[in-house]
Amino acid sequence: MINTIISLFVFLLGILLLFIGLYLLKHKNKPFMLFHPEKHRDLRIIIQITGTTLIFLAFLTFVSLLLNNQLFLSIILILDVAIIPILPVLMLSYIEK
Repeated sequence: MINTIISLFVFLLGILLLFIGLYLLKHKNKPFMLFHPEKHRDLRIIIQITGTTLIFLAFLTFVSLLLNNQLFLSIILILDVAIIPILPVLMLSYIEK
């Protein structure tokens, strides 16, 4: 029962990572929220790298579910948790009011 719930939450995490990564790649040349990557080349590069990384992490998250290896799943979850907060920190200096 617990393994099923954990697998469901890991699957949801993979979907969220995939959605955020695709959203970032789709908006790398368009303004979104308070950011204007079309004006800042550095921000565009940050968005491209982060979006690609999140899609790759989503793929690894889905693979960890299929392999059902607890060590691999733990490593992937640690990577997910470590990399997700990097984007907002990098984007803070590009907020336009």
